[in-house]
Amino acid sequence: RYIHTFEYNHTGKNYFKMSRDRGLKHVHFTAREIIREALPIQCVEAVFLAVHLTAELDCLDLRVPLSFKSKCGEAHYRHIVLAVRDASTGKWGSLGISRRKVLAFKEPTFESLSTLVLDFQLSYKQCDHDLVKIYLGLPFPSGLHSVDPIKWRVLKQELTDEWAKRVDKYSKDCNWVREYHLSTGGLPEPYNGTSTQPKAAVPKNKKRRRKKKKDSTASNDKGGSTGSGGANLTCIMHN
Repeated sequence: RYIHTFEYNHTGKNYFKMSRDRGLKHVHFTAREIIREALPIQCVEAVFLAVHLTAELDCLDLRVPLSFKSKCGEAHYRHIVLAVRDASTGKWGSLGISRRKVLAFKEPTFESLSTLVLDFQLSYKQCDHDLVKIYLGLPFPSGLHSVDPIKWRVLKQELTDEWAKRVDKYSKDCNWVREYHLSTGGLPEPYNGTSTQPKAAVPKNKKRRRKKKKDSTASNDKGGSTGSGGANLTCIMHN
């Protein structure tokens, strides 16, 4: 509720120097500056504030950055909130700020992370936007003195078939994904952007036809190296 006491910044001018690549220490430093100056803020500043204000709350056992990409007409828009899970009930809610109240704070009443995202999707519909993609980052560690790196986008998910299953799977995986990132500096499959699907096997008879055709072509090139066939091969090789 405290975040909503701040005025929304409609000017387009940023009053605070923010970098999402400088780690958690920078987030807390910037949040304290935001509290001290009490100037208008936008969604990123609100997430910095939310991370700072909830850092020592035992009632929340997961705090995950949740970003959105929406479309209205031909234009695309970005937004971010902090998704939080109540430790006692296991239910999800969100903290943030927006021009539209339905795209910011949500009470922790949602049974799963996917149902929270679904509610945001419906809220975007109310605002005449289509939600096309979401991004989920690594969970934030508790405490005010952590120097852990931040990963804002780990799961990049279009809202197509089975998106809800992938979102809920990530909500269960995110703690060990964070530990993996801390120990290796990378991300495990399937969150590292590599495909886990094997390449389709080429049928044996097709392989034999390819080999036969290749051998035939090589034979023709050798036999006609002084004619047009040889000239074409030389041209291809030089190009």
